[in-house]
Amino acid sequence: MVDDAPAVVELVEDHLDSVGFDVVGVHSGDAALEEIGKRRFDALVVDVVMPGITGYELVEQLRSQGVT
Repeated sequence: MVDDAPAVVELVEDHLDSVGFDVVGVHSGDAALEEIGKRRFDALVVDVVMPGITGYELVEQLRSQGVT
């Protein structure tokens, strides 16, 4: 879960955790790239409008690295 609003990350993390998902929440595109480099994820929930690396740019970078 990537969103620059901590309250949004916490809300989504809490809900997904409550229904059995293991969630890693971060607050920037840079932090997301770091976490994605550490492990494999089944899905990403990405905010589009963020300072620094936008959600669109994050997905473009991941696709160029072969992340599907």
